[in-house]
Amino acid sequence: MLIGAFVVRPYWIFAIAIVAGGLGACLQAYGIYDCLDRMLELPEKNAKGFATSRSMIRLTLCGVAMAIAVMIHWAAFVGVSVGLLSLKIGALLNPFIRKRLRKDEPSYVEPVTEEDMIEGVEDTLDIEQK
Repeated sequence: MLIGAFVVRPYWIFAIAIVAGGLGACLQAYGIYDCLDRMLELPEKNAKGFATSRSMIRLTLCGVAMAIAVMIHWAAFVGVSVGLLSLKIGALLNPFIRKRLRKDEPSYVEPVTEEDMIEGVEDTLDIEQK
């Protein structure tokens, strides 16, 4: 994004387009959340059709946003495209960022054995009996 801000002229169109694309990405994320929330209440047969229709609506709105951006300026198209992809880029980078942030935490956790589980149940039973 920073490279685009220095390469693309006029830079203010690019900046506004990135913000608009970012807002569009947030609306897409909310749309996915709302779709999944509603889909869980539907029967399986209706849920598939509902999810497909909502997905097509989201893709169509992305296409409309990019078409409008192309009509404004090519820099706006690049900015809107980058903004719309920002959540996807963040999701792809998330595992690498989490590794860096959690360097100090051990990556290996010992598995719980059957004896540990039995001891935990016995301790719980002892507490309940008292």
